[in-house]
Amino acid sequence: MRKSFQFRIYPNKNQEVKLNRTLSTSRHLYNDSLAERKRQAELNNLCRSFEVCPWEKPEWINYYDQKRELAVTKTLFQKEVYSQVLQDVIKRVDRSFKNFFNGSGYPRFQGRERYNSFTYPQTGFGIEDGKLILSKIGSIKLI
Repeated sequence: MRKSFQFRIYPNKNQEVKLNRTLSTSRHLYNDSLAERKRQAELNNLCRSFEVCPWEKPEWINYYDQKRELAVTKTLFQKEVYSQVLQDVIKRVDRSFKNFFNGSGYPRFQGRERYNSFTYPQTGFGIEDGKLILSKIGSIKLI
């Protein structure tokens, strides 16, 4: 059985900046990962159209390829964000493509208004003494 709890957080100015930067970095990574997959699909489509492929068969980028590449090509902004948050962003892109192949619409690029959350999937967070502790952000008051 799953349970969910709702809390309201009250970050100070420094934490608010870190939260917004984490959200912005996650959104940029989502859009970059989506653009990379879209570019690969267009290359595969060209190969199929002209029947000339430099590689033997069409290659597709998957979650593990992008996750492996992320570890090598992290920017300074991405180094300020907890690594599992970034991995979850790539998992979101992968999930949206799986949904597309199962009949949903093509994944969209996310603007500032549409991308409004990030996830700590396994570790890096905790609740102690009425405060939410987030890795690389700090201890945030919550009610």
